[in-house]
Amino acid sequence: MTTTTHPERESVLVRAPGPDELHPARTHRRRRALELTLAAAVPFALLLLWQLAASRAWIDDRVYPAPSTILADGWDRAAAGDLWPDVWATLRRVLAGYAIGTAAGYVLGLLMGSPPLVRAALEPLLDAPYVVPKLALLPVFLNMFGLGEGPQVALVAATVFFFVWISTMAPVIAVPSGHRDAGRVFGFALADVPPRPAACVPSLRAGGRSDRGRGGGPGHRRVGTDSGVERPRPSHLRLTRAVRERRDVRGNRLRGGPGRGFLRTRTDSGTPAHSVGTEGQGTRPVTTRRRRHAYGLGALLALTALLVTAGCSSPYAGNTAPKTGPGNRTIRPMEGCSTSSWTDPADLSPTRTPARCEPRAPVAQPLSQRRKITIATGTLSAEYVAPLEVALDKGEFKAEGLDVTLRVLPTPDALPLLAKGDMDALWAAPEAAVMNGIRGGFDIKWVAGNFSPDPKSKSGLWVKLKDGETASQARLANRTLGTMIGKGSVIAYPVQRTLARHGGGLDKIRYQQLGSADVLTALQNGGVDSAWLLDPVWRKVAGTPGYAFLGGQPLGEPLGGMLYGRTLLQDDVDAGVALLRAYIRTVNTYFSGDYKRNEGFTTYLAKLLKTDKRVLESTPSLRMDWEIRAGTTMRLQSAYEAQGVTKGTPLPESRTVNRALYEEAVGHAP
Repeated sequence: MTTTTHPERESVLVRAPGPDELHPARTHRRRRALELTLAAAVPFALLLLWQLAASRAWIDDRVYPAPSTILADGWDRAAAGDLWPDVWATLRRVLAGYAIGTAAGYVLGLLMGSPPLVRAALEPLLDAPYVVPKLALLPVFLNMFGLGEGPQVALVAATVFFFVWISTMAPVIAVPSGHRDAGRVFGFALADVPPRPAACVPSLRAGGRSDRGRGGGPGHRRVGTDSGVERPRPSHLRLTRAVRERRDVRGNRLRGGPGRGFLRTRTDSGTPAHSVGTEGQGTRPVTTRRRRHAYGLGALLALTALLVTAGCSSPYAGNTAPKTGPGNRTIRPMEGCSTSSWTDPADLSPTRTPARCEPRAPVAQPLSQRRKITIATGTLSAEYVAPLEVALDKGEFKAEGLDVTLRVLPTPDALPLLAKGDMDALWAAPEAAVMNGIRGGFDIKWVAGNFSPDPKSKSGLWVKLKDGETASQARLANRTLGTMIGKGSVIAYPVQRTLARHGGGLDKIRYQQLGSADVLTALQNGGVDSAWLLDPVWRKVAGTPGYAFLGGQPLGEPLGGMLYGRTLLQDDVDAGVALLRAYIRTVNTYFSGDYKRNEGFTTYLAKLLKTDKRVLESTPSLRMDWEIRAGTTMRLQSAYEAQGVTKGTPLPESRTVNRALYEEAVGHAP
């Protein structure tokens, strides 16, 4: 638009239409095209920046893989048929949680919006969990529902519930409390005036069709219901307009007046306009507000009782198969497992050869009835979890009559479930939390080891040397240690050993807990003086001047593995032995030596772990070892005490370790 001055009358402004007004359709198309271009260009530019950052190593591609890598992996999984079951599982639990959360939110929102007493009673109770991050409720749901779909569906439902509850309760409260009294003053029967929840339906359905319901379906017979869904504005306004014009909401002029608790309306022709409370149907009694509120409160109590009942029921209650206790067990020699299948636990030599049977040994001994076993692990992508995943993929567990499920769960969350029998085993380490749990009464024991490092591996404590300092001269007292695990982890034991050689101690260093992608960065830029670097991160500083490797996990001494709870220690020992037998057979068959020399197996392992093959090949093979060395838990507890995370007398091995199960699996009689 342009503005000009008339030549004869300078004080008069003449308005000329601009190009936007002359060609509105073209302007709209251009504007829309620009908006769509920007909407697509910005995400595309961010993806290109992400790809560039990953390819140039500006970011750690192990933590933030490039978009091209993600797409290639997704395509491979889709072609192999592995992607769609995961997509369907996620979609199923999201839809189920959304349905439950939405239904509960609408019910409580409507109940708490109308009766002030219900709102006063329940609002403080719901406000408390509302401010809690919903992920923090996951341990509660795990204790209530056990492992499986239940906790995940409950988490989605809890997230959805609070939004629906608030967005429902607010418009119900906003409806004026006197809108029904106004209707009765103008001669409407109480049944014809929309109740508070129905009056706010348009607000709840903002953006819906404006004239929905004019067809006169069965649900649109009452004035309250018809007005609630027909117009996207508060129903009490429509009622006011109808009263002012002396017409009902169907446009019929009203004749007559209120009857006994009902409204008889007739059109100008004398025919009934609608059938609310007609003589043929009899009078409809007016439902009192107190009775409605009582019904709502009763429904709420019933819903609460149902949820409590579901929470108290165990997902494992239906397993009635006969189980075997510890008792006096008979140990039989196992074919393929000779004297090399067992080593003396007191042998702490770094050059000790791990125990081994022949490939495919010990042979499977299927249980008389199939058992369902759930194993928790902190991750499914780490190399030390590979024996479990290979055993699952190759059918070694099934050969023993076991239906095994691997669940990703942090150790602190898994321990209570393991102790009370809602979970059968934990693939982790005897950390300080485990020791404290055993001291507190948990029936948990370490029953099998996992691995020890290869002598060529330098995963462990690295230090950034000062000017003129050598590795042997490095002093770590009063210096900072960066770690992604923090206090209470099993690395406290090797760190304690290393610090003792360099003038430090666990009580003389400062800890700084960092994310997995930040530990190396902090060491390189001087944010920390030393750091515990895992595979394969340490390779980025190996051979670089100014950095020195001081020590790692002791050779020949596993610091983690399989932990059992009461279920497999006491109630069903046969299943516990069968689980270890399948694990040991997998180690003997696929992980007996330098398994990364087999390129085909390395490719298979990288795909199974969903990791880059180059990353897997960049580090030496782990020395898989199912045995537990003598005194390991005592040395761990000494380190935990030095860190200040455990107190009291150290627990003896008889309370923390059980070697009898893996010894029975290989046929070794003590």
